[in-house]
Amino acid sequence: LIRVGESYYFRRTIGLSGAEVYVSTVQAHADGRPDQASTVHVAMSVRAPDGRPFGIAVIDFDLAPEFDRLRADTAEGVQTLVANGAGDYLVHPDRSRELASATGARARVQDDFQGFDEALAADPALKSNIFRDRNGAWFGVGWAPVRLAGGPGLTILVTAAYSSLDLGLAAVNSSAQ
Repeated sequence: LIRVGESYYFRRTIGLSGAEVYVSTVQAHADGRPDQASTVHVAMSVRAPDGRPFGIAVIDFDLAPEFDRLRADTAEGVQTLVANGAGDYLVHPDRSRELASATGARARVQDDFQGFDEALAADPALKSNIFRDRNGAWFGVGWAPVRLAGGPGLTILVTAAYSSLDLGLAAVNSSAQ
């Protein structure tokens, strides 16, 4: 057992009822440990026989193997990205852009694809669209929201340059003639 009384997840969990579960966001350098940069804490309050808070039970899930699998399974010419609820990248081909907000920098989906937030606000059911990136190039972007054990949401995005989408459509059109 370790003492975690000063940690953010302890403070958020200790007051929960016996049936409630706390699920943290994916943290950059959780508890100051760089080896825990992709950890999610799942915690429950543990009560003494008289019902008073006694402590918490925590299971830490390291998402790094899953993030690495996403990176490895991405086809050529396609980018697989994962963003947290604020749009900060958790998975990006440029690893320096992952969780950049922890260092005070910004690297978010909304900053890279003009109109992304507006498109979601206009149609929350929308799961794909064409956007300009920050350099003005067109990209096809598809995405799916994912909930971590009923806790915070993540968004998995797949992007491809519009020109590669156009080539696929041109091939379909030419074979149909």
